[in-house]
Amino acid sequence: PLSDDYIKFIRFAHDRIERTGSGIVAMVTNNSYLSGLIHRGMREELQKTFNEIYILNLHGNSIIGELSPGGDPDENVFDIRQGVVISIFVRDNGEIADSKIFYHNLFGLRKSKYEFLNKETINTIEWKSLENLTKYNFFIPKDFSFYEEFAEYKSVDDIFPIKTSGIKTHRDNFVIDFDHDNLVYRFNMLINNENSIETLKKNFSLRNTKSWNLEDARKSLNAVTNINLKIRAFYYRPFDIRWLFYSSNFVERLRKDVMDNMLQKNIALLTMRQVVGDDFRHVFIANTINDMNILTSHHVSQVTFPLYLYPKDNIDMLFDDLSTSPWYPDPNYDDRVPNLDPGFVAKMEERLNLEFDPYLSGRKHNIENYFGPEDILTYIYAIFHSPTYRDRYAEFLKIDFPRVPLTSDADLFRKLVDLGRELISLHLMESPQLQARMTHYPIVGDNQVAPRGGYPKHSPPEGDQAGRVFINREQYFEGVSIEVWNFEIGGYQVLHKWLKDRRGRTLDYDDIEHYQKIVVALSETIRLMNEIDAAIPGWPLE
Repeated sequence: PLSDDYIKFIRFAHDRIERTGSGIVAMVTNNSYLSGLIHRGMREELQKTFNEIYILNLHGNSIIGELSPGGDPDENVFDIRQGVVISIFVRDNGEIADSKIFYHNLFGLRKSKYEFLNKETINTIEWKSLENLTKYNFFIPKDFSFYEEFAEYKSVDDIFPIKTSGIKTHRDNFVIDFDHDNLVYRFNMLINNENSIETLKKNFSLRNTKSWNLEDARKSLNAVTNINLKIRAFYYRPFDIRWLFYSSNFVERLRKDVMDNMLQKNIALLTMRQVVGDDFRHVFIANTINDMNILTSHHVSQVTFPLYLYPKDNIDMLFDDLSTSPWYPDPNYDDRVPNLDPGFVAKMEERLNLEFDPYLSGRKHNIENYFGPEDILTYIYAIFHSPTYRDRYAEFLKIDFPRVPLTSDADLFRKLVDLGRELISLHLMESPQLQARMTHYPIVGDNQVAPRGGYPKHSPPEGDQAGRVFINREQYFEGVSIEVWNFEIGGYQVLHKWLKDRRGRTLDYDDIEHYQKIVVALSETIRLMNEIDAAIPGWPLE
């Protein structure tokens, strides 16, 4: 954040140079300001003041698992997790006509970085001049070759007008559980007035905060006639659905106005505006309420874009969204309307020479001349899973919402819709393909994911032995390829994350079945991503 102390120190030095008119500032700091979106104004002001800016980026950010370009380890020069930079700002007495920025990367082991720093000087380092910094004024090299092309596309932030960040509970261990009955028991204990506040705090590791008080929250349960009605399926992490006590009296940020739409028959695109790391993998799907960290653990919430909006019983029409919709409410689905920008829909109609039908699911005849809301979503989902799309627009997907290129080829559109629909069916664990097992769980044991020893572990294929994922010393899932094991959604290595979150727990039959289905879903996702790329004849789309 801009309140970080290192930014205050840079600003203090900046102010001193502005007052004196000339000087040199050299600092060793956090390197987040080099490319952070919130630091854009800071970078712009530095360019206005200094003739020359030298950036020696020492990297070493273990928070995002930073590696050297070749995939080798990249160590920090200090015993910290945040990346580091040496910045040198130079101002002479003349006017600042054109600030020059010079940049150099330093990756590798700590020892090699120390050797470099001990040997080199500002005059011997091979600096790279940064030019064409665009409106973001980044202090790191960026490839903006396709920026104008990408900027022409419509952002998902505009395509789906109503959206929200994911739910933030601030007390996951209390309001979320793997087991529905555990939550019922927990909240029945709260209702039972024989249990004192202090006992409850101790038993459930709860504490009051400035914005939350257990005693007040407990009183709110007096109006709850059936605890079960407050407990909802909750998408917590990729392929990891748990249970949530859905109440603003216990959940810090419920996002209720928008999330209530996900309590009915609905589907939502999940993605992010800003991505931590080098690759865009930050897109998923949900058919229920969802957590803010479903795509990343870096305290940057994904955004939930519901496809449909439902009438609200307890509040005024949300932003008047239903009353101003150009489409009549669908009586077959509780008067819902599509959460889509009419201008974008009209553009699709024009490009495809097809007509949009908001009630397509109820149409019986002549369906080939129409497309509906779910066709739009599945098309977008396919596009966002194209490896070429992710690579071509990689720099922009780190700093902005993904954007949607349109095609005028109706056959290509239909093909991508079908592929996107397959992906969504897999990711919602609804596809019949999930019944075809790729793995075995052959060893009888206690089924506990070992709490220590670094489990889960993957053992690569060797000879006739298929890849194995060990949950403890003896038991494993067999038939997991290294490609599937390493597959990531958002910031998570899916197969590792799912088991890691269950360390110390005993897997039951349903857990074991579910994990084997995840393996199939990821394997099929890899196949479909390649099929999507093969279906698209070239970029930009035509």
